[in-house]
Amino acid sequence: MAPPCTTAAGDWTVADLLARFGPIAHRRVRQDPAPGSATEQDVVALHDRENRLYELVDGVLVEKSTGIQESYLEAGVRLLWYVDPAARRVEVFTSAATSAVVHESDALFGEPVLPGFVLPLRELFARLGQ
Repeated sequence: MAPPCTTAAGDWTVADLLARFGPIAHRRVRQDPAPGSATEQDVVALHDRENRLYELVDGVLVEKSTGIQESYLEAGVRLLWYVDPAARRVEVFTSAATSAVVHESDALFGEPVLPGFVLPLRELFARLGQ
């Protein structure tokens, strides 16, 4: 377990966050409220408003991971697509800490795992809408 943090509210740097939480994806650390200033009320309000779970650690809100993608990636999967039909986007994971969002107007590429594979998302979401 990491020692208690001595960084003041709102003064957290990326280096501070990495030192405290390790190699987590930066997108999981909530920037509003500023790291170091979050409260239990923020956790409840965000859950009610966004239906997301956050851990409160030293005043920093860290989004709880579902663990599904980490499980696959730890098992050796090199490319993982998380399709969100409601938002019409796909989150592409190449590691537990690395992901990118691909929107409906873009295409999914399978490189290097599936050489030559290309799927325009507009076609995928059109078929899902039928």
